[in-house]
Amino acid sequence: MNRDAEFCELAGQIAAGLYRWALLITRNPQLAEDLTQETLTKLYVNFRRVRTQDNPRGYAFTILYRLAIDHSRRRSSGELPSEALPEAGGPVYDTELRLDLARALVQLEPDLRALVVARYIDDLPVKQVASMFGRSEGWVRTTSSRALASLRTSPALTTIP
Repeated sequence: MNRDAEFCELAGQIAAGLYRWALLITRNPQLAEDLTQETLTKLYVNFRRVRTQDNPRGYAFTILYRLAIDHSRRRSSGELPSEALPEAGGPVYDTELRLDLARALVQLEPDLRALVVARYIDDLPVKQVASMFGRSEGWVRTTSSRALASLRTSPALTTIP
């Protein structure tokens, strides 16, 4: 199988997960699409290295995480006021719990939000998350615990019975 065919197969398997992860981290459908596309582009450019690794999916999620953090650090990533409201876009969740969880996640810092999404929404093992973040497994456990404690006390989730 040639390089392009292998990449297309891998991209087809991980693109939806990358977008979902980016959307949960950024809460912006357009930015999530951009980050997903940029991740797939970087993955394609470095695909020779990726094919020799054990976990190409983890490599892609690491790229996405780093791109999201880089974007959040840019000064131009802040919101700009406008006179007209933008058109509603992206998925609309019909359950209150999902909305409350999304509100609570927004209150976390981007790296903590990415950690919570990786550990508890994508259900990735501690070892893989530690590898993605370039941290120790102990850091992942400790920081996950602190992030969950912060979510538990979040005003957005206190109304849940």
